[in-house]
Amino acid sequence: MAVRDYVLNGLHIHWDSDKCEKCHICKTELPLVFDPDRRPWVRLDLGDAKEIRDTVSRCPTQALHDQTIR
Repeated sequence: MAVRDYVLNGLHIHWDSDKCEKCHICKTELPLVFDPDRRPWVRLDLGDAKEIRDTVSRCPTQALHDQTIR
């Protein structure tokens, strides 16, 4: 289906809709950053980079994952 990359200030989050099982960990933990009812649904500018990385790391399918080069 869809693959998207969200990049802001060195933070690079990748999303693959084929892997997404809609468990909503991202939406539950950071609803301002991850809002599936909004377009774009990921707004990195509305959250803290560390919190975003921590939340993305808990995605059980890795549909969302951190590709930031550190």
